[in-house]
Amino acid sequence: MTMENTAMTSERAAVSTVGFLASVLVLLAKALPTARGLLSYALAILLLGVGSTTQAQAQRQRDRLPPIVQHIRSEIRESCGSATFRAGFIKQANFSPDGKPDYILDYRAVDCAAGASWFCGSGGCSVDVVISEGETYRKTSFNFRQFRLISQPTGDILSVALHGSACGRMGAGECEQLYFWRRGRFSSQN
Repeated sequence: MTMENTAMTSERAAVSTVGFLASVLVLLAKALPTARGLLSYALAILLLGVGSTTQAQAQRQRDRLPPIVQHIRSEIRESCGSATFRAGFIKQANFSPDGKPDYILDYRAVDCAAGASWFCGSGGCSVDVVISEGETYRKTSFNFRQFRLISQPTGDILSVALHGSACGRMGAGECEQLYFWRRGRFSSQN
């Protein structure tokens, strides 16, 4: 589950709870007309509190990201003029054996004010892989048509579909490449 999905699930649960409580308050207000003002005030406070709580939770999750991931998000916003990050932009992975999360940043999940295909072209879309190496992180940038994460006990594998020119074919003839952690580096094997 991605970090955005976790935040969205928490937000949906909070919204469901608020919806239920709001319904109860509306029924009470109808049943007790003299209490309408007080109940309306309580409902407004409840709605404001839940909205700010879910936003605060999402901010805390973003703050826990390594500085390099936060910096990449800032660079994207700057290059776009304005950017919206949809669910799936950040995916956690486990490539290196250091026990810290690694990250895949999928630019297909960025809505950029500068243009719909700002980070995508015929060869695919931009993808950054940020791998923890002890106390530091290393970013490697790619251009993939598609990718999927294959979980393995020894470390995740990134299976990618590349433009045909990356493997001596015509552009429409995609090829698959596997990326994984080997001998202290993130490398590929056809």
